[in-house]
Amino acid sequence: VLADMNRFSESFAVGDATIAAYRRLVELSGNTPGARRSLAAVMRTIGGNRYNGGDYARACATWREALAIHRDNERRGALSAFDRNGAVVELTRLLRTSCEGGPPRAGAGLRL
Repeated sequence: VLADMNRFSESFAVGDATIAAYRRLVELSGNTPGARRSLAAVMRTIGGNRYNGGDYARACATWREALAIHRDNERRGALSAFDRNGAVVELTRLLRTSCEGGPPRAGAGLRL
Protein backbone atom coordinates (compact mmCIF):
# COMPACT_ATOMS: atom_id res chain seq x y z
CA VAL A 1 0.00 0.00 0.00
CA LEU A 2 2.81 2.41 0.88
CA ALA A 3 4.54 1.74 -2.44
CA ASP A 4 1.26 2.34 -4.28
CA MET A 5 1.12 5.73 -2.54
CA ASN A 6 4.72 6.50 -3.65
CA ARG A 7 5.89 6.43 -0.02
CA PHE A 8 8.85 4.29 -0.92
CA SER A 9 11.16 4.95 2.01
CA GLU A 10 8.40 3.78 4.34
CA SER A 11 7.63 0.86 2.04
CA PHE A 12 11.29 -0.18 2.08
CA ALA A 13 11.36 -0.12 5.90
CA VAL A 14 8.20 -2.21 6.16
CA GLY A 15 9.58 -4.58 3.52
CA ASP A 16 12.80 -5.03 5.48
CA ALA A 17 10.85 -5.77 8.66
CA THR A 18 8.59 -8.20 6.82
CA ILE A 19 11.51 -10.12 5.34
CA ALA A 20 13.15 -10.26 8.78
CA ALA A 21 9.94 -11.64 10.30
CA TYR A 22 9.64 -14.30 7.58
CA ARG A 23 13.30 -15.26 8.03
CA ARG A 24 12.55 -15.79 11.71
CA LEU A 25 9.55 -17.96 10.83
CA VAL A 26 11.75 -20.06 8.56
CA GLU A 27 14.19 -20.48 11.43
CA LEU A 28 11.42 -21.39 13.89
CA SER A 29 9.99 -23.92 11.42
CA GLY A 30 13.28 -25.75 11.17
CA ASN A 31 13.81 -24.48 7.61
CA THR A 32 10.80 -26.29 6.20
CA PRO A 33 10.07 -25.94 2.47
CA GLY A 34 6.67 -24.36 3.11
CA ALA A 35 8.09 -21.63 5.31
CA ARG A 36 10.87 -21.01 2.78
CA ARG A 37 8.26 -20.84 0.00
CA SER A 38 6.37 -18.18 1.95
CA LEU A 39 9.58 -16.18 2.39
CA ALA A 40 10.26 -16.39 -1.35
CA ALA A 41 6.72 -15.20 -2.15
CA VAL A 42 7.10 -12.20 0.14
CA MET A 43 10.50 -11.43 -1.37
CA ARG A 44 9.03 -11.47 -4.88
CA THR A 45 6.54 -8.77 -3.94
CA ILE A 46 8.97 -6.70 -1.89
CA GLY A 47 11.49 -6.88 -4.73
CA GLY A 48 8.84 -5.34 -6.98
CA ASN A 49 8.23 -2.55 -4.50
CA ARG A 50 11.96 -1.88 -4.31
CA TYR A 51 12.27 -1.87 -8.08
CA ASN A 52 9.34 0.47 -8.54
CA GLY A 53 10.83 2.78 -5.90
CA GLY A 54 14.12 2.96 -7.81
CA ASP A 55 16.18 0.71 -5.53
CA TYR A 56 17.20 -1.53 -8.42
CA ALA A 57 20.20 -3.20 -6.80
CA ARG A 58 18.22 -4.34 -3.76
CA ALA A 59 15.27 -5.36 -5.92
CA CYS A 60 17.46 -7.59 -8.04
CA ALA A 61 19.21 -9.05 -5.00
CA THR A 62 15.83 -9.79 -3.41
CA TRP A 63 14.53 -11.49 -6.56
CA ARG A 64 17.75 -13.51 -6.90
CA GLU A 65 17.41 -14.75 -3.33
CA ALA A 66 13.75 -15.63 -3.85
CA LEU A 67 14.65 -17.63 -6.97
CA ALA A 68 17.48 -19.36 -5.09
CA ILE A 69 15.00 -20.42 -2.40
CA HIS A 70 12.73 -21.96 -5.03
CA ARG A 71 15.71 -23.67 -6.69
CA ASP A 72 16.77 -25.09 -3.33
CA ASN A 73 13.24 -26.35 -2.71
CA GLU A 74 13.41 -27.97 -6.15
CA ARG A 75 16.70 -29.72 -5.26
CA ARG A 76 14.99 -31.01 -2.12
CA GLY A 77 12.06 -32.34 -4.16
CA ALA A 78 9.74 -29.82 -2.52
CA LEU A 79 8.90 -27.40 -5.34
CA SER A 80 5.24 -27.42 -6.31
CA ALA A 81 4.15 -27.36 -9.93
CA PHE A 82 2.39 -24.09 -9.10
CA ASP A 83 5.68 -22.46 -8.09
CA ARG A 84 7.64 -24.12 -10.91
CA ASN A 85 5.22 -22.80 -13.52
CA GLY A 86 4.45 -19.50 -11.80
CA ALA A 87 6.93 -17.98 -9.38
CA VAL A 88 10.07 -19.48 -10.92
CA VAL A 89 9.06 -18.39 -14.42
CA GLU A 90 8.12 -14.91 -13.19
CA LEU A 91 11.30 -14.40 -11.16
CA THR A 92 13.43 -15.63 -14.05
CA ARG A 93 11.69 -13.16 -16.37
CA LEU A 94 12.06 -10.28 -13.92
CA LEU A 95 15.75 -10.96 -13.48
CA ARG A 96 16.32 -11.30 -17.22
CA THR A 97 14.40 -8.18 -18.22
CA SER A 98 15.09 -5.95 -15.24
CA CYS A 99 18.44 -6.93 -13.77
CA GLU A 100 20.67 -8.49 -16.40
CA GLY A 101 22.21 -7.17 -19.56
CA GLY A 102 22.45 -3.48 -18.78
CA PRO A 103 20.75 -0.77 -16.78
CA PRO A 104 17.25 -1.29 -15.42
CA ARG A 105 14.40 -0.34 -17.66
CA ALA A 106 11.65 1.84 -16.24
CA GLY A 107 8.50 -0.19 -15.79
CA ALA A 108 10.18 -3.54 -16.34
CA GLY A 109 9.45 -4.62 -12.77
CA LEU A 110 5.83 -3.53 -12.70
CA ARG A 111 4.22 -6.76 -13.89
CA LEU A 112 4.11 -8.82 -10.70
